[in-house]
Amino acid sequence: MAGDLYYFSIPVLFGIYNLWMRHYTASWYLLSYFLFALIPLFYLGLSFFELKNKLWFQKSKTWRVQKQNMLVRNWSIFFFVFCFLIVLRLLVSLVLDIFVAGYSDGTSYFWLAGLLCFVLFFKLLFTPMMLYSNVLLDYEIKSEEYFELVFEDFWLDESDVLITNSQDLKLSERVESNLESYIYEIERMALEHFCFRNPKVSMRDFAIRLEIPKSHLLYFFKYHSKVSFIEFKRTVRIYDAISLIEEGFLEKRTVEKLSKKTGFYSCDLFLSSFKEIVGVEPLEYNQKRKELC
Repeated sequence: MAGDLYYFSIPVLFGIYNLWMRHYTASWYLLSYFLFALIPLFYLGLSFFELKNKLWFQKSKTWRVQKQNMLVRNWSIFFFVFCFLIVLRLLVSLVLDIFVAGYSDGTSYFWLAGLLCFVLFFKLLFTPMMLYSNVLLDYEIKSEEYFELVFEDFWLDESDVLITNSQDLKLSERVESNLESYIYEIERMALEHFCFRNPKVSMRDFAIRLEIPKSHLLYFFKYHSKVSFIEFKRTVRIYDAISLIEEGFLEKRTVEKLSKKTGFYSCDLFLSSFKEIVGVEPLEYNQKRKELC
């Protein structure tokens, strides 16, 4: 708090000094102009080093927090450039005041500042996510805390496979640092957003839904999964079928429609996969469910 008060006192003291110096000669005006230019440059430089050291290169192990950091970084860069242009306009105005137009206290070309503020207004108007992204992030993180992993046995915290591929070595740092978030997001997207109900969905399509590069997903299933992506996709579809059966899907519709609903091209493949994973066929599972009810 004391440091903040110190920085606040600088422009206040300059304002008092400037009012006092108005009663003196033009040579004092030159000193005022010098100080007037020095203050915004000082704060601009201070802001640059603070942002560079504490925000622009900040990293988090949590994927969603990292995305938030990227959003804040992009906005802070935009505002820094905005402030830089405002200060540049002021400096040019002060120089012109001294050498060309006489003393106007930096108000010449003030319309440029107005134009920049106009651009800032429409930037906020059309991209206002910065105003509420923190609320959404808190909600998503809290939701993630209550999401229980269904396929926890599939995932490996540490890979037993030695990484020798140069491309995989480059990917390892990025994926490993976000591993926990990747696991939660993969399961959440698969189970809550029903991505695999589309029979044509590929790993590339799934990576797009996750908002990560396909290479990250390839690395994840290669080194941190006991099953392949195809096997994971098949298992998710069977779990989706179980949920639909428990909701009464087979009371009015056929097994073939259930297989298509969950993303299987072939009903035979659906039946064999269901029995392999569940132990019984869909109709038998539905009958046992009704008996228990």
